[in-house]
Amino acid sequence: ITQLDSSLPEQRSTDALVLLHLLRPENNSYVCTQESDSADYCHSTSDYLRLLERRAPDIRILLDVGAQMLDMRNDELARYWLELKSTDTEIEGAVFFTEEDDLAVLTRDGKIQSFTSSPLRQQLNKCLVYLDDAHTRGTDLQLPPRARAAVTLGPTTKDRLVQGILLHLLSERDAETPTAGCMRMRKLGAGQSVMFLAPADIDRKIRDAAMLKPGAGVETSHILLW
Repeated sequence: ITQLDSSLPEQRSTDALVLLHLLRPENNSYVCTQESDSADYCHSTSDYLRLLERRAPDIRILLDVGAQMLDMRNDELARYWLELKSTDTEIEGAVFFTEEDDLAVLTRDGKIQSFTSSPLRQQLNKCLVYLDDAHTRGTDLQLPPRARAAVTLGPTTKDRLVQGILLHLLSERDAETPTAGCMRMRKLGAGQSVMFLAPADIDRKIRDAAMLKPGAGVETSHILLW
């Protein structure tokens, strides 16, 4: 586990680069999850997961920065998501944090393994990954180089949003200097990408901040402005 200090000048420079990468076309994907008469309307965690199943490219990482997954425990979410992927033979497990704050892997046969001892630790391309809001900062995983993540938005700050993405869309990390590792190994903008999910109240705040006209689409630049 690695914790970054965003007060350092080097880290501020790194955050700025993340913002630049977020503005790339592959990251310009946004869904309001509580838009009336929409097929993407989400009442529950299961609705969010089914929404992800309808998206392309395939999304196998969920970063709940906005704390929207409230009606399932982490292990329940992992199990349900695996069930939705029952026909995807490439997926062999789901990574999540237990209630004891231990990183774990739920395998296809229903067993929960410690992440550190699981053979899937080195095969995250075969895993779903769910990080709840409490663990979207301070957790360092070597995610696949072409991973696509869904990022929830909520009553949070841009710093938390950026750090939540910064800490996870990495394939490796330099253990000695966080900045060197981020600058050298970051894959956001070089294969990895994100999409954003926002409930109605956050959608309104984004639109107000960006002074969007009714019916106008929300883009990544509007989210960052908020």
